[in-house]
Amino acid sequence: MDNITPTITCPANVAANTNSGCTATGVSLGTPTASDNCSVATVTNNAPSAFPKGVTTVTWTATDAGGNTATCTQIVTVNDVTAPVIIAAADIQVAANTGCSATGVFLSTPYYSDNCGLPSITENAPSAFPLGITMVTWTATDGSGNQSTSSQTVTVSDQTAPVAICQEASVNLDTTGWAHVTTSMVDNGSWDNCTLASMSVSPQDLDTPGDHAVTLIVIDAAGNSTSCNTIVHVIDNLPPTAICTGSTLYLDPSGEASISAADLDGGSTDNDAITEWTASQLVFGCADVGLITDTLFVSDGSGNTAFCLSTITVIDPYPINAGVDGTADLCNVGASASLLPYLGSNAQAGGDWWYQGQPASGLIEPAQDLSGTYLYTVANTSGCLVDSAIVTVMIHAIGVPGQDTSITVCSSSSSFALMDLLPGADQGGAWSNGTGWFDPATSVTGTILYTLSGAPVCPPTTASVSIQVNIAPDAGTDASLALCAGASPANLYDALSGSPDPGGNWTGPLGETVSGVYDPATLSVGPYTYTLSGTAPCEMSSATVIVSLIPLPSASWSSPDAVCSSNAPFDMITFVTGVTGGTWSGPGINATGHEFAPQSVQVNGVSSAFTLTYTVTSNGCTSSSTGEITVLQNPVADAGPDTSVCGVEFILNANTPIGTGSWSSNAGATFNDQNAPDANVGVAATGIYSFQWTVINGTCSAQDEVQVSFHLPEELTEINAGPDQLQDISTSADLQGSATGATDTWWAVIQGDGIVVAPNDLTTSLNSLSIGENMLVLGARAGSCPARTDTVVITVRGLLIPTGFSPDGDGVNDRYEVRGLEVLGNVTLDVFDRWGNRVYHASSYANDWDGHGSHGELLPNGTYFGVLKIRGEDTWNGAITLKR
Repeated sequence: MDNITPTITCPANVAANTNSGCTATGVSLGTPTASDNCSVATVTNNAPSAFPKGVTTVTWTATDAGGNTATCTQIVTVNDVTAPVIIAAADIQVAANTGCSATGVFLSTPYYSDNCGLPSITENAPSAFPLGITMVTWTATDGSGNQSTSSQTVTVSDQTAPVAICQEASVNLDTTGWAHVTTSMVDNGSWDNCTLASMSVSPQDLDTPGDHAVTLIVIDAAGNSTSCNTIVHVIDNLPPTAICTGSTLYLDPSGEASISAADLDGGSTDNDAITEWTASQLVFGCADVGLITDTLFVSDGSGNTAFCLSTITVIDPYPINAGVDGTADLCNVGASASLLPYLGSNAQAGGDWWYQGQPASGLIEPAQDLSGTYLYTVANTSGCLVDSAIVTVMIHAIGVPGQDTSITVCSSSSSFALMDLLPGADQGGAWSNGTGWFDPATSVTGTILYTLSGAPVCPPTTASVSIQVNIAPDAGTDASLALCAGASPANLYDALSGSPDPGGNWTGPLGETVSGVYDPATLSVGPYTYTLSGTAPCEMSSATVIVSLIPLPSASWSSPDAVCSSNAPFDMITFVTGVTGGTWSGPGINATGHEFAPQSVQVNGVSSAFTLTYTVTSNGCTSSSTGEITVLQNPVADAGPDTSVCGVEFILNANTPIGTGSWSSNAGATFNDQNAPDANVGVAATGIYSFQWTVINGTCSAQDEVQVSFHLPEELTEINAGPDQLQDISTSADLQGSATGATDTWWAVIQGDGIVVAPNDLTTSLNSLSIGENMLVLGARAGSCPARTDTVVITVRGLLIPTGFSPDGDGVNDRYEVRGLEVLGNVTLDVFDRWGNRVYHASSYANDWDGHGSHGELLPNGTYFGVLKIRGEDTWNGAITLKR
């Protein structure tokens, strides 16, 4: 007997879309899997022929030959994805109200339907429609959230004419004779229910004073217009423009001249017309001769008045000329002279002469008349004009230069004024030597003239002074002569100051006659006098030289102890036993002149001796002495270069060209020979040790230090180059290595490409990677022990641009995804259909295109053309297949 139930596994759950009847038919459920220990007789299900919208559970039943059954369930989900249908009513046109809008507009009901019941209807119409075209959008939404829209336009137009309101206006004629009427003058608040577009007035330009009828025309933005009439009062309140011209009048024999007001008008104008001309003066006489200012008045028909000034030249045509003012310079010894010629050649004769208000003669007697101003007057025929001129008479006296004279002076005498040699002479003359002074030391001997030029009309007078100069002797000036003890004989003449004349005589301290050469070995110290005789009126001249002897200073000094060649400069003054303040010379003396610098001399072998000289000067006398300084060669301590070793023993390598050396160190080190430059040193534990090498040469020493780092291979406990990396497009990466116990680390590229920014840092950056696999090795060591390595692989995937996708909502390829997009920066995607219409655009594409157009519409399956722009530089073009 078979009592074991079969087994059954249902097909996967399925989803379907509703049809026009809001159900799904012809749904493919798939085939279940059934089995039994014997055999399966039947497999059935309770699926309806048409599935309703929503979720339906289908039960599958498997029955074996023994009647045993087993069931399983399958879920069928029916979705409504069909948008409702909506068609808006016809477009509407209405007139604007007084508020320039339309309210209470009846839109009518649109037609709408859906495959699953009636959708809900909404619209975005405003309560008041503004002027112009307003788009009303109707939206139908079914129970599944699917939406459709339809548009209806409402056009509001302005059909109301504006209101024109006028007012009277007054306007003045301008300088051109026209009055310009503007809309703002005659408008009194015209308005429109919407917007006024323009206003104009006609006529706009008037040229006649008085009242004129004008029309104001008002037009709104819709072209509706209206008008009103008013009166414009044109007023002329501008005065004329008065323009004068000058005139020239000649007096008649009676001394008069006249003119009319019109003769003064030089082109006066008015914006209307000038009707009257008057002038302030029309008759002229003798008092007006010359330039006269006259006033012209002009008036127009409106009573406006203007004036201008005219310059009238009144001329007396009858000539008159008293000549020009002159000056008569006369000498008191000259002949009589007439004054009329001094007034110029144009002076008219027959006039009168006056001197200090009294009548005078025009003939001057210089010997008896006085200097002063003489006035000459003369009148013309008409009697209008009187002319006058003056002659200034200057009567000059002839000069007195004094009597000729002569004098003899000494060249050492003081300078004197030459006028002192001419008693009674007039001052103000000119000396032929140019100064009027005589300096016996510098002036030239001979005859000097004194000349008085006198007035321009008087002859010059002259006197002479003859001068003879005798040269004074010059013995120089007193001086002193200090000689060092043991000095050579000295010439006393050379010791004199100034510029002494030769040929004089010398006398000693006791008045004895001497040769003029001082010998310290035979003559005593004291005054020695030099004397020269003179020629009258010059006196004798003498000068004295005081002779003294100065003892020589001591230049003794003691040599110091031997010094090291590395010592700093030291002052040699401390070793002077004589007079200080001198100078040193010889090898090793630096720029100070008194310091010895051991470092500046060349020491040969262990030591060298150098000879120095000390020179001192006191009171002008100099002495010197020499001695030696011994310089020891400063030893050089070279402990060798710092190093690193693998182990706990090391052979040191010091260098000692001069002297003897020895090793020393911190605790924990032992030497096989502490005085050997190549001593073997051992340490108890790894680490960094310092070893000092000290070298001695006499009192001089030197020391150098070497550092040795001792390591063992087991100090490097771990090395790790980090995990392998996988990245898209980017050619830069970060390296994160570790090496516990390492003293040196390094990175190197062994496959592919790459530039390590800091090759010796465990953590660093890596640039210029190539697409594909790039392998790097991390090396590390402890001291000089063998190195260890580890590798890391960085794989860079290139840009992958797909040629198609399937946005069907199954979670696979639902979006158009470009691999590596996130590292490219600004990317633009444009998609075109087969007719060249752009259906999708994204300026900053982020792998989010799901098959819908830029306006949200669902794009049909097919082949599209894509353009991908990367950073605005590189462009990819190609086909994109969309298949759901």
